[in-house]
Amino acid sequence: MYQILDVLTLPYCNPDFYHRNQDCIASVREAFYEVSNRNNLGWKKAEQLKKHYHDAENEVKRFVGKQLYVTQIDDYILMLNLFFKEQECNKLFGFFREIDNREYLISVLYLKNLSRIARSLLTFRDGRIAIRMWTNKKDSTGEKDIFSGQDVYNKIEIWNLLSRMMPLDILIAVFLTENELDEEYYLYRQNGMIFLGDNILETLLRRGIAETHLHFNAGMQYQYIWQEYMNLFRWQEVNSLNIPFHIIAFRTIFAEYLEHQEGYRCLREFLNGNFSKVLEISGLFDELARGDTSLNSEYTETSYSELYRRWKNVELQDHNFLMGTLYARYKSLHTYEEMIFLFKSAKYFRDKKINAEYVFELRLFMQYLRSKNFVFKDILQSVPIYGLEYFQMHYSTMRRNERAIRLEKHEICKILLHSIHQNVFLKKYEIRVGIPELGVKVKTEYNKQELKRKILREIYLVLKEYKKILEEYQEEQVPNLGIIFSFFKTDSVDNRIGDMCWLQYSETGTKSWNMDHITLKQKRICWEGLLSGGFLCAWKFQDWQPQCALLHRCAGSGYS
Repeated sequence: MYQILDVLTLPYCNPDFYHRNQDCIASVREAFYEVSNRNNLGWKKAEQLKKHYHDAENEVKRFVGKQLYVTQIDDYILMLNLFFKEQECNKLFGFFREIDNREYLISVLYLKNLSRIARSLLTFRDGRIAIRMWTNKKDSTGEKDIFSGQDVYNKIEIWNLLSRMMPLDILIAVFLTENELDEEYYLYRQNGMIFLGDNILETLLRRGIAETHLHFNAGMQYQYIWQEYMNLFRWQEVNSLNIPFHIIAFRTIFAEYLEHQEGYRCLREFLNGNFSKVLEISGLFDELARGDTSLNSEYTETSYSELYRRWKNVELQDHNFLMGTLYARYKSLHTYEEMIFLFKSAKYFRDKKINAEYVFELRLFMQYLRSKNFVFKDILQSVPIYGLEYFQMHYSTMRRNERAIRLEKHEICKILLHSIHQNVFLKKYEIRVGIPELGVKVKTEYNKQELKRKILREIYLVLKEYKKILEEYQEEQVPNLGIIFSFFKTDSVDNRIGDMCWLQYSETGTKSWNMDHITLKQKRICWEGLLSGGFLCAWKFQDWQPQCALLHRCAGSGYS
């Protein structure tokens, strides 16, 4: 199943498709189209076209052998023919023969496949989007289900695997527009969650579930992280993450264009009517379409200055850029700005007449999705490898990205709490926080007090953002909050087994000379001083419902 989806998602997730002249599907389908229309050509020209087609076919085989997890190349070729049919591409290239850039034109098929995936996997159940468990012989457009064969495809498994390959909010947006649900209020509380449509299971879930191991730095949903990356005013920080400004510029300008498209025939016309540096921004978009998005592009600084001047005096009504500006009127929908942007984009491309300008804009949008998916695969554990070691690799990537865009702790906490509150069945969650580092040995009374103050700041930070959530969702039930302070056990050169239990040493009277042991013990003394000294008892929770609890534990050895 993973191999099948790997082929289907190639145009959206594989880095080669981002760069011009490296889309092997477009190359081989264009070559087949040319050789299929060779009837009126001479023998020599026809032979050249045949050779060109065989060369393109061999290139696909080399790509499959090099890029994918292959058992047999023939299997992958058959799957390419299943999802990117030769005859369908011939019709596309023939009907729009005046558009000579076939690599851009095939984006029409790639968008169509997203619609097919959405129609196959999603349906409505009790007024909510749910996974379609069954296979339709023909979907709403009269086409055969892209995942046809009841005994072959398990759609819950497909959704689960796809969610590890790419963000699936684009499928939800496409599904809504495919069903002509064109008003933004259909996005109310739309957070990317899909229901199984299992009434028995849902009855059990409504009793409540708990999230008892939520990492402060690794518990955020990807769409909220991506929105921070796409903030125009954070570009200087995002630049260090190798996300080119081209992506931020396209999202910002295209979102504005979609809000005012009635007065313009295309994106280029909108640029000409609203920007002074049209040549530079157009050059930036041309580079994005080609995949030539160098961080040192000659158009970047000028384009950034133009956009910054355009938006610098606009008062942000939300910490997210689009929700604080163009989408401020949608805040009551309790959804997120990326979902709104994708929804409006999908609706635009559904209704727009296909011509050269449409194909160019769609190519830019596909480039945007690819960039988003590349970052997603860098952060998320896309491969089902279990255990702490593999998790820590992605956890450290997330920490680096947070530092790169200079997210403050309260901003991280706000993103985290908004992420977790999207789960409508959640009744309780526990945020796992580490005891802060002081940077020096905790020996003097001053150092002890400083560490205690740091611990209290961590608690205050979480509770302050939690209070904002209570005020924002005051008409709805908010899950109970628990804060767990973990004393992390780590191994080291002189402590290979990670033996960090202070209780064992205090009971036996054994002294440890390991620095990790000593540091942990000092932290524990400060923590217990807070508990016994009544610092935490001073917090007033009676005005905040529901209740908030504070716990502490030594990681890996239970509560203490």
